[in-house]
Amino acid sequence: MIKKVLMLVVSVALVLALVPSSVGAASQPEVSEYDIAKTGIGAGLAPEKEFTKAINKLERFLTISETGNIVLDAPKGIVNSIDSEVYQSLLAGLEQTNSMIDSGYLTLNDDFSLTATDKYQELVSQQLVEAGAVESTMLYAVDGGIEVLSTSGGVTKVVWHWWGFEFYLSHSYTRWIANGLYVGSIVAAFVPEPFASKLAAVLIGGLGALLSSFDNGNGVVISFHLPCFVSVRPQ
Repeated sequence: MIKKVLMLVVSVALVLALVPSSVGAASQPEVSEYDIAKTGIGAGLAPEKEFTKAINKLERFLTISETGNIVLDAPKGIVNSIDSEVYQSLLAGLEQTNSMIDSGYLTLNDDFSLTATDKYQELVSQQLVEAGAVESTMLYAVDGGIEVLSTSGGVTKVVWHWWGFEFYLSHSYTRWIANGLYVGSIVAAFVPEPFASKLAAVLIGGLGALLSSFDNGNGVVISFHLPCFVSVRPQ
């Protein structure tokens, strides 16, 4: 079965209110829904496959700085071969991942994978419990992030990459978010970096009940390409 995928683009007003000037180089599109089965880029919309192609092109030009941050230094020819909006989104995602490293929530490994720290796990646990939005108080580190222990209906976790992060929501969490419950609390718990957290909450809130249409009983996966692109697929 072909998986349904949604591309949501938030409005100029919402994004510009949250995006720092250093990140806002790409023009911001109007609110729209987009089926990424369509091809090409237009009106500020980019299909997921364009991000995948760009990520594959750029990964070999990643290095690790002396401070443990990720550095991207791709040749001009490679950069010019990538859609400018896609490239700016990947740079914004890289900036947020480095912020998570600088804040002590993630550590960077030699292969550019990321590991959640004890500090990150403790924060997620505390905030989810305080919000009353936990299926279980047991959390554990997974490759690139943190997962909440769940017995059914998919998983709830965040997985960080150099280009941004993926948010896995179990069936229960998807229903809560779709009904407008715990949006800010859940996002703030899993994405403690302030800019990314606020923007992710706006993006997820904009999806609203549409998330339910992608939930086949096991929840959804939301891929974030900051500052304005997200894609949704079933778990």
